[in-house]
Amino acid sequence: MNEKRKPYYESDAESYLKPATPDRRASESSTERSQYALQDAGTRSTPRLKTYGFYYSDWHTRIKVCDEQKDVIYFSESHEFTSAPDIVLRQGIDKHAPVVAVARFRLSRDLKLGLGDPDTSEKDMIWEDMQNTSRGVGHSKYRLKMTINGERRSFLWQRSRDAADGGSGPGKMGNWNYRVVDERTGEVLAVYLDNFWKSWNKKGKLQLKADLGKDWEFMVLLGSLGLCEKVSRRA
Repeated sequence: MNEKRKPYYESDAESYLKPATPDRRASESSTERSQYALQDAGTRSTPRLKTYGFYYSDWHTRIKVCDEQKDVIYFSESHEFTSAPDIVLRQGIDKHAPVVAVARFRLSRDLKLGLGDPDTSEKDMIWEDMQNTSRGVGHSKYRLKMTINGERRSFLWQRSRDAADGGSGPGKMGNWNYRVVDERTGEVLAVYLDNFWKSWNKKGKLQLKADLGKDWEFMVLLGSLGLCEKVSRRA
């Protein structure tokens, strides 16, 4: 199912929280700022446009997704024993913020990711499958196909222990780190690094190394949060 959905406007969520624009030096152009490369935790320097920290809220079923200034940008809720979607992603600071995407995967190896809010406009939802392509009963590789600028693109979530991805961190112990790769070019577009019990409060962090639009960001966040929840339910 891939029905047309109304475009998402940031103004829909402005009453809750609008992400801050990164600061830049007075002598620095916007182009220079967007191309500025930050030093990764690994052994090479790669572009990192933004980093989101995943912090538990009052319950471990709720995660605050914060920027590097610790401002809450997204709020995620997980549901296991109700009819609600397994993951509900909201753009804003709490459970009252607008829903921008949901995921369903209960009792399934795969995930079904949806852009929009099924409770307010089911017919306008865009649903995509995030398929587990691992061998046997593994969870090391997933594939998501979605439309970006009118073109179908394919992205892979791959488990990673590569130090260049930050794989030397705590998440390496549980092998819960993932990189998001453009299947056609092999380019690493995002990396999720799990804290692996290093902190009771912080689940992990997601580094975005590309900007392919807001819908793509929602899908990468949703897919990463979904894999985190799957790990938690298997534990």
